[in-house]
Amino acid sequence: MPYPQNQLWALALAAVITELDGAHHDALGGWGDNEHTRPWCKNRLKEFYGVESAEELRESATYFYQHGHTAEARETLAALPDDPKGDDARQALVREHRAEIEKSGVLAWDTARVVAILGWGAWAGYMAELDAWQVMLTGAARIQKTYDSWDAYAKGYELGRFYWAEGKAHPATERALERL
Repeated sequence: MPYPQNQLWALALAAVITELDGAHHDALGGWGDNEHTRPWCKNRLKEFYGVESAEELRESATYFYQHGHTAEARETLAALPDDPKGDDARQALVREHRAEIEKSGVLAWDTARVVAILGWGAWAGYMAELDAWQVMLTGAARIQKTYDSWDAYAKGYELGRFYWAEGKAHPATERALERL
């Protein structure tokens, strides 16, 4: 049964991750119910996020939803030295994107990850699907208040990925953003 528009909209928040995984944009966590879904989702959560239980999933989702790289980027911005000559990659990035970091941080990056891990977590059996949807839909409402277009959201996502990767480019992400 297809999801209603508001749920599809929430799933779209993780579209870059879904695209990179070669998964389905209209399915929770990018996957449908088959014998490969649960093991794949468990492995992805363990390998990328160190999540192997319901409690660890809650902790990880709470981190991205309440703190995440948005708080880290803002802390980096607040601690910038006056002289940019000694900036590391993250300092240079937040200095260059000061207005965006102050306004919305890298909320797009953090929220995309929440949507992805909660979808995988539901398939892995770490969280009830209804509980995952409640958080994802709340995150979607937050995104709608923060970004005025999908283009702005994509730029926010890319800024977050650059912050996380300390300024290193990722051609696969760039291609996914172009396709989307």
